[in-house]
Amino acid sequence: MKYSLRNHRINLKSSFVFMVLFTGMGTRLFSDSVQADSQGKNGTPNFIVFLVDDMGWADPECYGSPFHETPNINQLAQQGMRFTDAYAACPVCSPTRASILTGKYPATLNLTDFIPGHWHPFSKLNVPEFNHALPHSEITFAEMLKPVGYRSGSFGKWHLGPRSHFPDSQGFDEMLVHGGRHFAPNFRMTPPQTYPKGKYLSEILTDRAVQFLNDNQKKPFVLYLPHYAVHIPLEAPKDVVEKYRKKRKQFSTEILYSFKRKYRNRINQATDPVGNKVVKSIASLSDKIRFTPVISESGHSSFLVRIPGDKDLDEIVEKMHSIIQKEVNSKQDYSIKVTKGVNHPTYAAMVEMIDRSLGRIMKTLDNLKLSDNTVLIFTSDNGGLYRRFDEVGPIVATNSPLREEKGSLYEGGIRVPLIVRWPGKIREGTESEIPVSTVDLFPTLAKLAGVKYDHSVDGVSLDSILLNKDEKSGQLSDFKNRAIYWHYPHYHHTAPGSVIRQGDYKLIEFFEEGKLELYNLKDNISESNNLSEKLPEIRDRLHQSLKEWRQKVVAQMPVFNGNYQPEKEMIWGRKGRRKELLVPKIPN
Repeated sequence: MKYSLRNHRINLKSSFVFMVLFTGMGTRLFSDSVQADSQGKNGTPNFIVFLVDDMGWADPECYGSPFHETPNINQLAQQGMRFTDAYAACPVCSPTRASILTGKYPATLNLTDFIPGHWHPFSKLNVPEFNHALPHSEITFAEMLKPVGYRSGSFGKWHLGPRSHFPDSQGFDEMLVHGGRHFAPNFRMTPPQTYPKGKYLSEILTDRAVQFLNDNQKKPFVLYLPHYAVHIPLEAPKDVVEKYRKKRKQFSTEILYSFKRKYRNRINQATDPVGNKVVKSIASLSDKIRFTPVISESGHSSFLVRIPGDKDLDEIVEKMHSIIQKEVNSKQDYSIKVTKGVNHPTYAAMVEMIDRSLGRIMKTLDNLKLSDNTVLIFTSDNGGLYRRFDEVGPIVATNSPLREEKGSLYEGGIRVPLIVRWPGKIREGTESEIPVSTVDLFPTLAKLAGVKYDHSVDGVSLDSILLNKDEKSGQLSDFKNRAIYWHYPHYHHTAPGSVIRQGDYKLIEFFEEGKLELYNLKDNISESNNLSEKLPEIRDRLHQSLKEWRQKVVAQMPVFNGNYQPEKEMIWGRKGRRKELLVPKIPN
């Protein structure tokens, strides 16, 4: 079934502006420094921020997934505005969550990695220290809205510090903070709660959110519903998993294996006995597996494997690892990239459970006759994960056509779904190509609520886009030539680096070697064509802007590691437990 989302399109080229960045520290917001304008007094809207954990840009049906079933997300898109170029402020969760709550870039907050982060003692760079909690001095949207009568609730994953920094210390009136897994009793709640064994987490959080809506239906409210799904571990109700297990047989998966140049002959040449052995060994796993050798532009040897949907993907991949690792010196000599069709039944079931949660929220608003006066925002905290960064565990999903995944500065790590609905105010079935960021949500809520705040933020209100204000009024001109920034000076699925996107162009600077990569996202969404050498003027202009921005926000930078040991780069530890070193598990 096709979903029409193009009744109205906002033109990308006519909708950018350079954003003025503020770096003031911001003071605590008191009721006497907040004012509601006539809009807030006459018709204050309610707000719901529905946040999914690790949902990829291409996971919902309305963003292109042919396998997942997301009827409620599709309906939300049909009833509101779907953003095609929306971004999380960071490729991992904690910094993005902080950006949503405060309207500030992670670099401004010096909260640039997930809490507590990873420790890579032998990597080329030592990464900087960062805040392991959202400082109490920062103003959340709950605190910003409280003085004008809003009731606030946060139910789900917080991940912004210890108990002393939970939502009740950041302006929220009600909270339920989760930690652990997806099924009771394998998680903990604050405040403590008891649930029947086997009760699924997304249903529990939705129950609590529905209760909050019923309890606060006669006053303005802001509901923050940060789900833990679809984050690994992969866990979902068995009946939903079985539905997708049957459906998967109709689909196949393609995986690209890339090797260092020294393995070119051993992997790709049909005349080479070792290469023949690899091909024959993999083919023997199933007569339906298709093996296609390729040589990439970088000169690396590669081959593409097509795995039929009726085979156990995880089992096949582990067996392929075992075969290949007999022919290479180390795990660092090759990498894998899922290029098409990871149709994992359990992951798909988790996506469906999130969709069901959204459907229950929408139905509750309808039943309470609150839909028309509620701004409902649906998004994700970072791009989708298709495997743990150390390649342990199952392949979860793919972000195709986007490059890479969560923890990466490529589009697959930072571009996310974003849909906003406000019936009667936001035109139904509209679509916007204007690049926006999660830092924009705080000022958007303030503007739509008619609230003024007296401190600096990095984001800008999206009201002119959402409400389709005439460009002649000067509203949309605020987005012309706008630059959006990322700073991730940490190791994860990527090496430390920074990014700027301005217009169609995106520049990535990797700090290990000072490498610059330039992409035209309009022409090359998969970021396969590096234009850095072909367009030096654009490259240098964006690089200069990126450096100036880092100086302005006092971004912390990594430094050279005097204990750098290339052969041990993959060894890592957990922050806070520095005696615990972990070596990636390689299948035998």
